[in-house]
Amino acid sequence: SAEESFRVNYFLRIVDQAILSLTSRFDQYQGYQKIFGFLFTSETLQSSDKNSLKTSCDNLEVALKKDGKSDIDANELYAELMFLQNFMPKENIGPVEILKFLKRHDHFPNA
Repeated sequence: SAEESFRVNYFLRIVDQAILSLTSRFDQYQGYQKIFGFLFTSETLQSSDKNSLKTSCDNLEVALKKDGKSDIDANELYAELMFLQNFMPKENIGPVEILKFLKRHDHFPNA
């Protein structure tokens, strides 16, 4: 029937493509979460203990390394983020608000 043909030839293909696309995006997000997740919200940043924050900074430096050079220094970033944990507002804010906060205060050149 025409309905069955439409379902098999178009609808199911579109659904399959949507599932593949969502799966790909979810996998990509998980990859970003592993590298940058500690910076996604102020709550995540503030709840990180010293060891996990240091590890996250080290992992970020490695992830951004190309040809033996990195865009960041993990130790400098770690020191600034340790200070920033106590300096940030207590309400949970996202990455854009964190960047605006850093720009307003201009004391965190590495963060």
